[in-house]
Amino acid sequence: MVKFQRLLPMLAVLLISGGCSMKIHKDYAFTSPEHPLGTGKINAKLRGTQENLENDVSVNHAPYEMLLWFSVDHVDSPADCLVAISSVSLKNLETGEYVPIPESDSASFRQRSDGTYHASMNYKALGLSYSDHSLQFSYTLVGMCGLVASQASVTMNFKRDYSERKITFWDTLMGV
Repeated sequence: MVKFQRLLPMLAVLLISGGCSMKIHKDYAFTSPEHPLGTGKINAKLRGTQENLENDVSVNHAPYEMLLWFSVDHVDSPADCLVAISSVSLKNLETGEYVPIPESDSASFRQRSDGTYHASMNYKALGLSYSDHSLQFSYTLVGMCGLVASQASVTMNFKRDYSERKITFWDTLMGV
């Protein structure tokens, strides 16, 4: 019992001091643009790689992964509907340089659990600098899609969206 009485104050001090320590998360993120597409939309997102630099700092930074997806409410025949993109370019708006990226890609639509249909493309390990970028491409809907807009050119802009937040030891411990 005496050992427990000595251990309890030490444990309380450890938990209180541990709960006060903070971890700083720096997120070098970008805005996620949206473009209308009939009864749906086209979305794009640049997602950074997360890295723990020290015990008290974590960072999301390059290389980035670009996600591009088409979302619609209805497709006549999902198995026969394909979205093909071409003339894809990703331009750094500050330097005018183009980021190396495949110039064409395609994906078929699949029904999601919420009833919508998505066709998605993924571009990994893009070595972007942290500045505003512009994504340009043309898309064509091939097959039995039943959508009004079957071909168009799209421009989407990624703007810098830096954020920094403090995460307590307790939140880290609980996985928040």
